[in-house]
Amino acid sequence: MNLASFFRGNLFGKIIKGFPYPDKICRYCNKKCTLVDAIHVTESPEVYKALYICMNDKCEAFDEPARKAYAKVYYSSEEAYQKLELHRIWFDRKKLD
Repeated sequence: MNLASFFRGNLFGKIIKGFPYPDKICRYCNKKCTLVDAIHVTESPEVYKALYICMNDKCEAFDEPARKAYAKVYYSSEEAYQKLELHRIWFDRKKLD
């Protein structure tokens, strides 16, 4: 059995209000990145994968026409990596506007 099919019904994708997500810093401009989405394991929400984006339009990695910016994928643990590495996190900037 592959992990993607096993965890299909046991995941939920959303940022949990009040959850202690760590802050992440952009390696190019040293500004705080914005947490844009996360995937949690239903039975263990502390096992998660999160996506952070640098929203600083002055960052050297930012390119509006090319729709590029510094992005950081964070896994809460080795277990999170093993369970969630194959699951994609989709980011829609319109959600943040």
